[in-house]
Amino acid sequence: MIRLASVFAFLCGLLSQAPARNFYVDPAGNDTRDGLSAANAWQTLTKVNGVTFLAGDSVLFSRGSRFAGRLITRGSGVAGNPIVIGAYATGNPPLIEAGGQADAVWVQNAAYVEITALEVTNLGTTAANSRVGVRLTSNNSGIMRGIRLRNLYVHDVNGSLVKATEGHGILFESNSGSSRFDDLIIENCHLVRTDRNGICQFTGNGTRSTGVIIRNNLLEDIGGDGIKIWGSTGALVEYNVLRGGRMRAQDYAAGIWPFASDNTVFQYNEVSGMKGI
Repeated sequence: MIRLASVFAFLCGLLSQAPARNFYVDPAGNDTRDGLSAANAWQTLTKVNGVTFLAGDSVLFSRGSRFAGRLITRGSGVAGNPIVIGAYATGNPPLIEAGGQADAVWVQNAAYVEITALEVTNLGTTAANSRVGVRLTSNNSGIMRGIRLRNLYVHDVNGSLVKATEGHGILFESNSGSSRFDDLIIENCHLVRTDRNGICQFTGNGTRSTGVIIRNNLLEDIGGDGIKIWGSTGALVEYNVLRGGRMRAQDYAAGIWPFASDNTVFQYNEVSGMKGI
């Protein structure tokens, strides 16, 4: 019985280590193709949104290209073998242009997902409640572990400037049950003209997230708050630069601050150009 159990565990391990796949997306592609090479690239976000990816998979958008709509990532990686959403070829970062939807990029209840080297915008004809550039959502008592946001250019997100309905450039939210984040890193991102907030955590369930790191980000011309930690224990916020906060909000706002959090470390950050009341 012990030997059979060992064999079973070995086979399960092999199955969980499926070969990593690279999927390519290009406006000149075709969604009927397999997407497994640049020559056989998919074409649209709709195609990507309908696929659940596996640990080790990469979804790569062609640089210098524009993709209209909303990117929804599905599937989870594992420690040391994440799902990567990124770019290929040379040129400017691929642009995800949501055009006024709820969010431009959305990850929900996933683990070990890395999003990197994208340009993201979500500009509607008028400002809207809770409009977001990149949204991470943990709910239904789940724990989102090992999420990485790196080298993103998020700009022109015209969410509401009113607290409680405000918009965000990057938002990570835990809304129900005991849902939370663990080992989340947001680094080397550039945010410009995002309303109301730049990088923001929202916790609606009282459960503290852990291992949150926000570092080396540049925020410019932010409508309200620059960086807000709400509902974490032991968060680290360092080497961030905010140039211009509360540029459009009519209520109080702060450059970088915590709320309902313990043991938050702020170090080596720079805030300037906060507009007064």
